[in-house]
Amino acid sequence: IVNSPPNTVNLNRPSNVTNFTSVPQFNWSNSTDNDTDVITYLFEVSPDVGFTSFTYTNYTIAEKANTTAELNANIPTEGTYYWHVIATDTLLNATASAAWRFTYDKTPPNITFLNITNTTSESIINATIPATTGENLTIRVNATDLYTQTSAVWVVIWSGVHDISSRLFEGFLNLLNGIYSLTIQTNITYPFGLVNYTVYANDTLNQTSTFTGNFTLLANTTLFANTTDSIVEYSNSTAIFALYNLSNGTIVSGAVCNATFDGGVSGMPYNASLARYENLTFNTSSHSLGTHGINVLCSTQYHVSRNDTTVLTVQDTITPKLNLTTLNASWFKVSTVNLNYTVFDMHSIQNCTVYFNGAVNQTNTTVTNSTLQ
Repeated sequence: IVNSPPNTVNLNRPSNVTNFTSVPQFNWSNSTDNDTDVITYLFEVSPDVGFTSFTYTNYTIAEKANTTAELNANIPTEGTYYWHVIATDTLLNATASAAWRFTYDKTPPNITFLNITNTTSESIINATIPATTGENLTIRVNATDLYTQTSAVWVVIWSGVHDISSRLFEGFLNLLNGIYSLTIQTNITYPFGLVNYTVYANDTLNQTSTFTGNFTLLANTTLFANTTDSIVEYSNSTAIFALYNLSNGTIVSGAVCNATFDGGVSGMPYNASLARYENLTFNTSSHSLGTHGINVLCSTQYHVSRNDTTVLTVQDTITPKLNLTTLNASWFKVSTVNLNYTVFDMHSIQNCTVYFNGAVNQTNTTVTNSTLQ
């Protein structure tokens, strides 16, 4: 009489090709034996489908009613495994089930931050190398999972502190050539200074890892400088003013502005009533005649420093003031004549010339004094 082996075992859980964050519990439907022999089950877990090596075995599982299970399989290492069940009878006749695959993965994806660059020059942007509002920034990361797949990578830009403040932006990164990337346009709703962001990566088991970082963002600005008068008489004063604004026209009121003219630097305090920086008493007395460029520089923390140049012409068109006196009401031909004269000019006197007209012979005499008197 030939004793038949048990019939094939039907596996139940875990299903074939499934993933778990912890070691699953295994169960199968009981086999049957045509000879009504007592059936014992051999349970095996292997890292390869051929079961040439074993991660876990249990060769003494007694049959339970309807289904039998292995509830405490010891699988210490994450990875992809195969499991099957062998039904044996008392004569050691055996029948093996199909091999089913499962993955044990308790670790979320690994995020490797690559860089943030601006799209204008591909310059690296970070906490010490700033970006400017209005620039497009591209963030790039690697996100890998050892045993399962990365299902999604996204970034959140915060209005302040990580995870506490409101979200200014949230978007998914796209996978291209093994790198996840996303281009973001900055704007003036972003905080000026350090901008915090968080990158998230999720795997198919819904395990999430994070990477937090920040970069410095400067507010983009404009500057317009001008003078009240384009031409100023020497020694007179004029006003220099500057409009220092954000790129959307909002006034920047806390900046430091200075005007450089002929090597001298003059401060330009902020006038709140006129919403501008100005120097109302810019005096030209220490500057040479001619046309000069006035360079205005405005700057403040976390704003783009700007400079602008305007032109001012210094001229001297006012004739000198001359006062000529003599102590003699009249004099004779051989007399010595004493003349006193004073000359004043805001700029400088090159020379003074006195003309004498002879009343008798109509001979003109000229005396020139090149010294200032």
